[in-house]
Amino acid sequence: GGDRRTADKLRASQKLPHRERPINNQDIGELNLVFLGTASAQATTSRAQQSVALRVQNETWLFDCGGQTQMQMLRAGIAPLSVTRIFISHMHGDHVFGLPAVIAMCANSSMQQVSASADVRRWEKVPLQLVGPVGLRAWLRTVLANSYVGLGRLRLQVHELHGLEALQQPKHVPAVLSGVPPLHGEVLAPPLWPEEDGAWSVPHPTA
Repeated sequence: GGDRRTADKLRASQKLPHRERPINNQDIGELNLVFLGTASAQATTSRAQQSVALRVQNETWLFDCGGQTQMQMLRAGIAPLSVTRIFISHMHGDHVFGLPAVIAMCANSSMQQVSASADVRRWEKVPLQLVGPVGLRAWLRTVLANSYVGLGRLRLQVHELHGLEALQQPKHVPAVLSGVPPLHGEVLAPPLWPEEDGAWSVPHPTA
């Protein structure tokens, strides 16, 4: 059944030299899931647009960044300097409109903190990773550049996922911008394609 297929996948992944072995639960420690927004396309006075924060050890991973994500992070006590990865499920506005504001908040925090901060030193060496569908990189470059957002000490790396079945439908094909120059402080990243089991492997961020 499903357990056997899962075990077969794990064994197969262990045989692939370019793919990391699954993380042992003992290595992860406690996981803390914070729902920052659950209001879908229409925000309300009590619910913000889509965003979920996963706290892993001393890091925070964000899943989608709808409007109000920045304010919700502040209310939840999530430090901008703790954010290391942001995953975008798709490019609908209620899942991405808060992303530029979150990046700007992270960049401002990197400039305001003292140079001795361990989180700032990490950001100067290892970029903040963004993972999402094709079109995310060009959209971010356009929005951030035309709104005069400086990255400060923050370094940014965008991985785009290719081979998404949902985007093969004509009505879901994104209008990808071309010729948009990289941001100052952006670390270029290769496209990510699904592997034999249909999953994408996100590499550890590198300088």
